[in-house]
Amino acid sequence: IILENGMSCRELLEEILGEFSTRRIHYRESASALLKALLVQLLRDSMESVSQSAGAVEKIIDHIHTHYNEPMSNTLFSRLTGYHEYYLNRLFARHTGSTIHQYILDVRISHAKKILLNTNKPLSVIAEEVGFNSNTYFSTYFRQIAGLSPAQFRKKHKNTL
Repeated sequence: IILENGMSCRELLEEILGEFSTRRIHYRESASALLKALLVQLLRDSMESVSQSAGAVEKIIDHIHTHYNEPMSNTLFSRLTGYHEYYLNRLFARHTGSTIHQYILDVRISHAKKILLNTNKPLSVIAEEVGFNSNTYFSTYFRQIAGLSPAQFRKKHKNTL
């Protein structure tokens, strides 16, 4: 466990050990109170950590929605949030239930659907506009998400508008 204020926790642990080693009158009650203080401190630190990590995830999500069509990497998100790039996916998944890469792809597909329904742009142009480097990858991933190819999606849903 990494603690922001590890020294204060260490001091409380040393006081608890001191109470047990000296066995002065009411040492158990004193140690119990110190242990409760330590647990409260750990809980507070944990809650602050969750709050900070949620803020980092929000920064990533905002960046993805604003720059969905640009290249992105964990290195970029690491610089943006101050968290190590290998830790970010676990953090992001814990807060959203999705990896960063999956989230980026889902946002890009969502934008592609809007473009497909509101324009007659060729699929290769749409793929590039939403940030896919490969038309083939765009079409394959689109089919996985939507259950239809981009062309089928456009044909089926454009008629319903």
